[in-house]
Amino acid sequence: MRRNNALISRAHSIGFPEDQLQQLTDNPTLISKTTFNVTAEVRRELLEGYIHGFHIMFTLNASLAAFAVVVAIIMIKHKELTRADDAQLKAEARKRADFEMKAARTKEASEDSRKLATARNDSANGGETVSRRPATMSSF
Repeated sequence: MRRNNALISRAHSIGFPEDQLQQLTDNPTLISKTTFNVTAEVRRELLEGYIHGFHIMFTLNASLAAFAVVVAIIMIKHKELTRADDAQLKAEARKRADFEMKAARTKEASEDSRKLATARNDSANGGETVSRRPATMSSF
């Protein structure tokens, strides 16, 4: 399959043989090899044709990328992120968080006072731990 129309058209314009052109389009690295018997002038013309093909592809792809950016900017719709009831919702969330923090502090305080009372009872009993299990027949 033949590709690189810029190279082919440049090669045809300088009268490059068709069999060598086929080899060159199949393996473009032949341009730089000394075994490919061409003059320096022909080699320069072929390289310019090859480079011209890359310039065309670069220009085409850069234009398409710029067009895609413009289309994307035009098609993106602005979405407002603030809500009308935003302040009210934040205030309710703050109240809920404050209530939960107070409840957690109250729970911690009651646990601390229960531990303190247990420690006082233990020290009042001479360091003996009072069993809180109900008496059963097996304990007599």
